[in-house]
Amino acid sequence: MFRLQSILFGITSFVFAGAAAPHQETPPVREGPRVLAADQMGVGRRAILPAMQTIDDRPLAPADAPSATVLIMTSTTCPLSRRWVPILADLETDWKTRGVRTILVDVHGNDEVDDLRDMLRGGGYGGEAVHDPKRRIAAALGATTTTEAFVLDDRGTIRYRGAVDDRIGLGYVRNEPRISPLAEAVDAVIDTSVVEVAATTSPGCELGLDVERPQLEAEPTWHGTISRLFATHCVGCHHDGGVGPFPLDDEAEAVANAGMIARQVERGLMPPWFAAPSTHGGPSPWINDRSLAEDERAAILAWARGARLSGDPAIGPRVEPADRLRVGSAASWSIGEPDLVLEIPREVSIPAEGYLDYVNLTIATEFDEDRWIEAWEVIPTALDAVHHVLVFVRDPASGQVDRDGFLAAYVPGHRAMDYSDPRLSDGKTMAKRLPAGATLYFQLHYTPNGRATSDRTR
Repeated sequence: MFRLQSILFGITSFVFAGAAAPHQETPPVREGPRVLAADQMGVGRRAILPAMQTIDDRPLAPADAPSATVLIMTSTTCPLSRRWVPILADLETDWKTRGVRTILVDVHGNDEVDDLRDMLRGGGYGGEAVHDPKRRIAAALGATTTTEAFVLDDRGTIRYRGAVDDRIGLGYVRNEPRISPLAEAVDAVIDTSVVEVAATTSPGCELGLDVERPQLEAEPTWHGTISRLFATHCVGCHHDGGVGPFPLDDEAEAVANAGMIARQVERGLMPPWFAAPSTHGGPSPWINDRSLAEDERAAILAWARGARLSGDPAIGPRVEPADRLRVGSAASWSIGEPDLVLEIPREVSIPAEGYLDYVNLTIATEFDEDRWIEAWEVIPTALDAVHHVLVFVRDPASGQVDRDGFLAAYVPGHRAMDYSDPRLSDGKTMAKRLPAGATLYFQLHYTPNGRATSDRTR
């Protein structure tokens, strides 16, 4: 399949509807895992867990695991939890050899420890288990069901939350999984790579807790809370070479700019997110939702206006590989080397001051047959002066520009689209059709910023 990677896309306020389904008047009888907006589910936060001990009365410290820790909610009285035990037993055996600690957490208030032992023994599970009848662990993690799994790295950062896989759901069972987000997340954490699907629903028995996100520090510190919130919501633009005016992956820079951070966060201007919220109280329907939850907003304001505590560097997040939202230099492609690069036909001069009308340019593709675009990226060379770029298709038959939807786009904070992204495709094969002989119509909007420059967007 043709892979056209030549047009950058993205404004932080552009939204992509993910696999999270809209509200339905008649819920489906069968329910499997659905991809969620990880940012909105507390992925990236540090897990602040209460003291634990196993059902054998041994103290337990999840952070001691050399590679990762997997905590999986369970219950002896939930039919779905019981079905998962043999599968979890096999996973635990494999993960143990790779430095991963697996902990099952019984979160049902009326479950008996002896019944939990019997269930685990019957399913062949030989790993660690905790009885949590007061649901302190579940509340600390913001767990939602008796089947939900959480993956923590060796710094305690939550890297994944959601289903084990899709073999067992509400109203169905299948022999083999079609998706395995938990196993893939564990592999990614061990390999220190990006977790592609970082949050899903987890069909099981509902816990009905008042919280759905992991708890934050009572007194926020840079290393414990703020650096992680900035990494999740802000660093995509605010990093060295990025379009943000100052980096937010550096503590000294964040402290120096704390006043402006507080102002913009309080006014709801940063991070920029203006899409409609969920109308039915469920998870955000937008997979790239960058908005702050109320407790996140409160934590940032308390830190920026308070003592700006540093905290313990030992609990700071591990430096992660650049994710798909981080916009790098104008010289690199975030989606890999493209099959085709198209460049606007001339260099556009941008003065140091004043207002510029939109610049409209065209590029003829000259393909003699339809092509299918698997991924695209738009990269301006003057990142600090480009407000947005929209790319439309001019139909070769009618000569009209299709304005019902753009082919690709760029805005600060996001510049690429890969249709194989599982957060978008939900396991389906997707691509975008480019008609034979089509002409690409570029609309470019520049904002002079005090320094004369030029741009030649690719």
